[in-house]
Amino acid sequence: MKTRSDEQPPLTPEQLGDLYPTPKTYDEQEKETADRQELFKARRTRLPAFKVALFGTLLFAAVAYYATTVELLWMMADITVTAFSYLIWVVLLLFLVKWVRYTANIFYEYSSPMLAFWLIYGVLIGLGVYAWQRGLWLAHHDIRWLFMLSGLQFVTCYILAKVFIKK
Repeated sequence: MKTRSDEQPPLTPEQLGDLYPTPKTYDEQEKETADRQELFKARRTRLPAFKVALFGTLLFAAVAYYATTVELLWMMADITVTAFSYLIWVVLLLFLVKWVRYTANIFYEYSSPMLAFWLIYGVLIGLGVYAWQRGLWLAHHDIRWLFMLSGLQFVTCYILAKVFIKK
């Protein structure tokens, strides 16, 4: 019985060398790296500061509104309503974790530092919540606070993200 190796002569060293790819030159490697970097830049999130601010503001408005109305749910004597109100808090907390991770991913995607962003953001939002709690400009229960705090959150988050996200 004849095998294939018996029919063909063995390969020469030149033929063996043709089977393997030739090494790339330095210029070819640099061009491929530059092309890959351009592809990564093209795939980055568009309008990162706006998206971080928008998603954060939607979450902030939901939390602020729910925080002002949750007392009505707790006044009911039904245990299922109270348990459901705590379940909503858990869901809002999970959305908060999702937004923080989204923001961290955006900063990572643009190779930007985010510690300064979170510190300044926390201080400014803390000052806004403090003003709301003390009722510095409006009464504590006034619904306009929701709009003021949501606007503060959006503007603060947008400006800080615009400053700290490097393009």
